[in-house]
Amino acid sequence: MEENRRGISDKTAAELLDYKNTYKNNSISYYTLKTNELVSMKFSHLYKDGVGYWYGITPSTLEKYQSEGISHLCLILGYEGILKIPVSIVHKYMENADSSKSSSGGIKHYHLRIKYDEEVLLYNSVDKFIVNQYLIFSEEIIVKELNSKSMDQLKKEAEKFNDYAEQYIESEKRSKIRKESKAQKERIAKLEQHTCQVCGFYQEYWSKKGEKSWIIHVDHIVDKAKGGGETIDNLWVLCPNCHAKKTYGVIVVDKDNKIVKENGRVIEIKDNHLGWAL
Repeated sequence: MEENRRGISDKTAAELLDYKNTYKNNSISYYTLKTNELVSMKFSHLYKDGVGYWYGITPSTLEKYQSEGISHLCLILGYEGILKIPVSIVHKYMENADSSKSSSGGIKHYHLRIKYDEEVLLYNSVDKFIVNQYLIFSEEIIVKELNSKSMDQLKKEAEKFNDYAEQYIESEKRSKIRKESKAQKERIAKLEQHTCQVCGFYQEYWSKKGEKSWIIHVDHIVDKAKGGGETIDNLWVLCPNCHAKKTYGVIVVDKDNKIVKENGRVIEIKDNHLGWAL
């Protein structure tokens, strides 16, 4: 796995696909699902705009897929889930796929491009395929994956998170962006041990699904309406009471000077990720 990769692991993705076994042939991993489908799974890369993904595939890999007889190419889209694309669509896409050339002039990589907006599109310069129905996602993925990571890993991921504030303004319907933001908020909550950074309130409970949860809010220091996003320096953890105090102006935050005041008095907050220690 790449060190700078941010998203669900191959193992979690395989579990989501309900696989029964895996094997490797010619350096490529294959997964047999309980439906007896044979798939290959790859991690895709996120474009800087936070809306699109891409993956490069070599002609030789395509030949191996064909000889192995896979039914689907499964692309992991960060924390958004898995795009399980039928191989018939992949072959159709390849007829007009964008590509990069090798030094000898042959095709080095075909480029698979995915846009995750109000619809999920697999596209090239000629064709567009709507592939919404092939996206597999479960809310439990995010929590399960983040629970398996160390605090150092979580902090590094939180620091690398891209701010998609402009996309929020452009389209509130972009479910992809909300899912990425959910992962970021989960990271911040874990970094602060699900504890209110102002008063120290901590309360866990068990949900109706039997899952451990916490009475806590991950709040924007600068509101989204004022241009605040989900970067590590603009999220903090508050209990419902302190969240209400901030909403009504009892608690005031000066982000530029890294100061928090309650009833006009400077207070020290509990802090594992902002670096605001007095």
